[in-house]
Amino acid sequence: MHYSHKKGLIALFIIGSFLVLAWSSSRKATHHTYKDLLWEGPRMPAPEKVTPQQAKEDIALLLYALEHAYGGKGFIPASTLQAVKDDLEHLACTIQEPIDTVLFAEKIDTILLRIPDNHLKASIPSGEYFFGDDSPKRREQRLCPVEPSVGENRNTTSSAWQIEICTHEGKDILVIGITHFPPFESQQWNGFLDEIKAHLNDVEGIIIDLRNNHGGDDTIMWQLANLLYGYDDYRHPVKTIYRNVSPEALTIFANNIRRKIVAMEEKENVDKIKARYENIIERIEGYADKGGQEGDVEIRIIVEAPVEKDVAFKKPIVLLVDRRCGSSGETSLDCFEYHPYAITVGEPTAGCCQLGNMGFFFLSHSKICITMPTQYREYHDGRSVEVVGIQPSVTVEKGEDAYTDGLKIFEDKDGEHSP
Repeated sequence: MHYSHKKGLIALFIIGSFLVLAWSSSRKATHHTYKDLLWEGPRMPAPEKVTPQQAKEDIALLLYALEHAYGGKGFIPASTLQAVKDDLEHLACTIQEPIDTVLFAEKIDTILLRIPDNHLKASIPSGEYFFGDDSPKRREQRLCPVEPSVGENRNTTSSAWQIEICTHEGKDILVIGITHFPPFESQQWNGFLDEIKAHLNDVEGIIIDLRNNHGGDDTIMWQLANLLYGYDDYRHPVKTIYRNVSPEALTIFANNIRRKIVAMEEKENVDKIKARYENIIERIEGYADKGGQEGDVEIRIIVEAPVEKDVAFKKPIVLLVDRRCGSSGETSLDCFEYHPYAITVGEPTAGCCQLGNMGFFFLSHSKICITMPTQYREYHDGRSVEVVGIQPSVTVEKGEDAYTDGLKIFEDKDGEHSP
């Protein structure tokens, strides 16, 4: 996720190794470096089995990443993290003969499931550049449905977004379906905000469909929120974003940007995204030259607006969500939480956003993909939404269509509502 430097909203501080947080703890001596986490592609296929020694070395790399790259360190209870590390070390010791790679991935993922973090997982990639599917055990424990339970996203195209005008009860409604969030530099966003602006004066409200949106880069939603509030210093529920910017954390985050470049470069010009990737690599090398001591934590503080202001768009904004709405799909909801005309309709979301800014790396021998968040979001009211999800304002029964319930918001006589 990318966060714009919003005037009056985000103050940026880079704190050195003296900061009293886990990331600033002394860096343990190890034979690993950030380079062991760097993915330069393409992905090599996973072997059928790994030897006990290879399994030990893979687990050692995972432990290294948990120590230096993980965004949950300092926020997930230390006893929980230590128990997971102990279990991983125990797993390494109990493998006495070659182990099936799929089984090895499942064993690692089962241990990682003990951490309340929906971005942290182990899988065998199902495609050349993409992460593998969740295991049945993960889907069962974390309530991650494969099939829709409150209807499909209104966007039926292969594009990230689709805009249509729907007429209901004689009222024209702007329906925006967003199924994923490409990087903010992507040409896929060309025309998005302009098309919305062109319709705002002619519609009675907006439906933003985020069902089955697994996330990506939510910058465009910050920009959309700026448009509908009419300013960028609106009240926001997030108090502080703690982002790990150690060489290791930046490396796994850079891997994710590189993955997007590889997936997109045959479809569009990705020079701007490549430039961002190269800037991160330069930053990594600069920190690494200094032993990583000057770049371990970056804090972004989002302050509450001191005064509630009138908003630009004074018509209903209905956000449709489901259990498959996660990551940036969920952080998008935070942008609209205090808009007086916004309301969420659907079911609890995936609970995959309090720990975010996801990175990934491959274990050296098994080629198991480890996805790992590099930041933590602290809310003003102390709420915890990871795993449990964000609760909608209007709950829709399973089997019903949230879009149908969303349309009911516009059936009031004056088209207004109270969230």
